[in-house]
Amino acid sequence: LQRFYRVETVNGDTGWISDYYVRRVAYLYQADRETVSLFAAPAGQEVTQLPNISPVAVKQPDDGGWWLVQAVENGTLGWVQADLVKESPLAEFLTNQSHEHP
Repeated sequence: LQRFYRVETVNGDTGWISDYYVRRVAYLYQADRETVSLFAAPAGQEVTQLPNISPVAVKQPDDGGWWLVQAVENGTLGWVQADLVKESPLAEFLTNQSHEHP
C-alpha cells in the first residue's frame, strides 16, 4: 500500500492520493490453509479465524509487517501478517493457476 494514483474530482481538480485512502478489494489468503488468524495486536493473542480467501478492508498498514484489517462479511477487526493480504480483482485469481483475462 505504498502507491499513489493521479485522480480528478468531478469539478476538474487533479492531484495525487495514496492508495491507503482508495478502498479496493483485498483478500486474506494463506496457501494450503482453510483459515487465516486475526490477532488483537501485531504478534499478539489470536482473536478469531476467518475462512481462507475472506474479503477485507485494510484499515491500518504497519511498517512492522502487520496490517489491521476489517472483515467485510462480519466487521471483525484484527491484525494479520501483511504478506497474507492479497490484492485481487476476484477471489478466484488467488486459487486458479490458469485463468482468462477479461
